[in-house]
Formats: sequence, structure tokens, C-alpha cells
Amino acid sequence: HALSLGGGFLAAGATAVIGTLAPVPDNDARALFRIIHRELARGQSPAAAVRTAQREAIANEARGQKSAWRAIAVLTNRIDSTEL
Repeated sequence: HALSLGGGFLAAGATAVIGTLAPVPDNDARALFRIIHRELARGQSPAAAVRTAQREAIANEARGQKSAWRAIAVLTNRIDSTEL
């Protein structure tokens, strides 16, 4: 299959890439990636940052705010057992 943009970064040596699996509306992307950047700045791993953003979005969905949290993913070239 074709190499994605994220796959290209992995091939170039990045250990993790955060991206989307499907198109995400701008407002959803802004909200989700704001949380992800906040968590990365706090020292969280990419997987933990995405997990936090997805959990916050799920909590907001329970209050009636739809979100594209399902489309956010971490691409990696390694599996860290502490993240499982």
C-alpha cells in the first residue's frame, strides 16, 4: 500500500507520529490536538497524550458534544509494553 505522510516520518526515523485515520473537521482537530499538545508539554508519551484527548472527547460526547476522537491515532515503529 502507499506510504502515508506519517509512515514517511517513521521511515525517516521518528519513533511515533500522531495523526488522523480519516478526515477530521477543523473544530474537532483544534480541540483534540490542543489537548494532545498540552499533554505532550506535560511530558506525557504520544500514546498517553492521545489517550487523554480521546477520553476527554468521550466525556464531552456523553454531554452531547460530538467529536472525531475515533480518527486520532499514534503510528509507531515500536511497541512499549508499559503503554499497554
